[in-house]
Amino acid sequence: MSAEDRVASLARTKAGLEADLLETSLDLRRASEDYEALAAAFRASAERLREAAGAVSAAHHEREELVRVVASLQAELAATRRDRDEVKRSLEEVCSTRVWRLGTLYWRLLGRLGLLPAKAGGALAGAASVASEAAGPVADGPGQAMLAVPAAPPGVEMPTRTGRSRRDPAAPGLPDVVCFSIVEWEFLFQRPQQLLSRLADLGHRVYYISQFFEPDPGAPEVHRLRSRVYTLRLRGSSGRLFSEELTPTDAGAVFESLASLREREGITAAVSVVHQPFWWPLAERARSAFGWAVLYDCMDDHGGFQTNARPVGGAERGILEGADTVVASSRVLESRIHAVNRPVELIPNGCDYEYFSSMAPRSRGVRPTVGYYGCIADWFEADLVADVAERRPDWEFLLIGPTYLADLTRLPALPNVSFPGVVPYGRLLDRIEPIDVFLLPFRRSTLTEAANPVKAYEIMATGRPLVSVPLPELEPFGDLVRFGNGPVEFERRIEEALREDGPEIVDRRRDFARRNSWDTRAARFAELVRALGAGREAGPPRPEDDA
Repeated sequence: MSAEDRVASLARTKAGLEADLLETSLDLRRASEDYEALAAAFRASAERLREAAGAVSAAHHEREELVRVVASLQAELAATRRDRDEVKRSLEEVCSTRVWRLGTLYWRLLGRLGLLPAKAGGALAGAASVASEAAGPVADGPGQAMLAVPAAPPGVEMPTRTGRSRRDPAAPGLPDVVCFSIVEWEFLFQRPQQLLSRLADLGHRVYYISQFFEPDPGAPEVHRLRSRVYTLRLRGSSGRLFSEELTPTDAGAVFESLASLREREGITAAVSVVHQPFWWPLAERARSAFGWAVLYDCMDDHGGFQTNARPVGGAERGILEGADTVVASSRVLESRIHAVNRPVELIPNGCDYEYFSSMAPRSRGVRPTVGYYGCIADWFEADLVADVAERRPDWEFLLIGPTYLADLTRLPALPNVSFPGVVPYGRLLDRIEPIDVFLLPFRRSTLTEAANPVKAYEIMATGRPLVSVPLPELEPFGDLVRFGNGPVEFERRIEEALREDGPEIVDRRRDFARRNSWDTRAARFAELVRALGAGREAGPPRPEDDA
């Protein structure tokens, strides 16, 4: 096996392990939340017992009623303990799985190779004794309860009394990154996760703020996803940012939650990376109060999303005028931003080259497989695919991804079309390996015209052919992509791709992908972040900054 093949194989193995560890982290986070709910019920039961005891001393004539109440509470307490034990058993099952064992072995290997920080070496010590140590709640003063659990490998979040986990320190002199997100981290692994993961690998701490809020006020719970990457929900509002504007009271509470995060986590120099314009008022307020510069990463035509239940134009005008730096993911978006006299940096999407290039060469089956992976939403031209599938019953059509906004009136009824659902990023290659020709059947709209498709770069790295509707952002791909309109032309382009797929065109596709990797994109993105964070300190901007 060549050195390049070994690197590709390791990249694929690493991606699979990271997907397993992320799933384990999310399972443990859910178990921790369930346990906290049970602990709250336990505390409420204890309080009711104390109140009942006081009633005994004050009114002996109610003794019989009190005995009944105490018996009921004891039964409730027993049920709570049974639920607690069930959560403990669930944790034991997680920690005894192949995923946990593989993760533990993986991080031990990295430790032996000297690829982990010094603190990480001791993180594995308790992994084998989870079952014996997760013995139940540990009381520590009024209202305090926790699961006694050992430290976890990097990438796995473990609950603590204060809601804090171990923090991987940022590299000296690098600003933290506070990201105001557009999607949840565990959703499809694309531009936000790819760039921010690499910023973390370069030494930045990344705090990834969910688009959802928690209604209770206070400091947010922070969960560790991987080395130097943490996710959280700000507190103080029951609303959802994309559907309703926060009231002044809610906006104040959410900002106080952000301020609590800053104080508790020791965030000093930081840069706000904003992915959705609706975050602009909060990011602007954080800049004024804390000195956090604002970088707006404009990756889509936000007005084209059906998920925005309120107009986005005003918010985007505000952030385009006020952000310290604006980045665009496509030439179309760059041109639109230039049109409003705003300087903009073009950083297109890219691919994880080592991962996708690890896919084995195509093995031609009896029935060709045509496929797509990613969001199957309102911008997916379902009728175009259905027309081609009906014309070619001898082809298999594999459509991978969530379908929550798609029009699936025709496709599910076709016998040669299948929907495997959402596949984790680390196991994606196993599912797409049978695909002989990939499709980008997007509906032409302002949203798709402005999109720089991540999948196109990834597909080039696999070496497989791609057939797409004509999109402006695919023009630089030249003859590496075949373009078609309508079912007849699409069918013809797929037939051509199936016939012509020799080593020369495969090498050209992969060379194009290599030159457009996420590592290259992240290096430039990191330069912008560091320039914004240079010289910034905690607290309000200095007077000369306002001049």
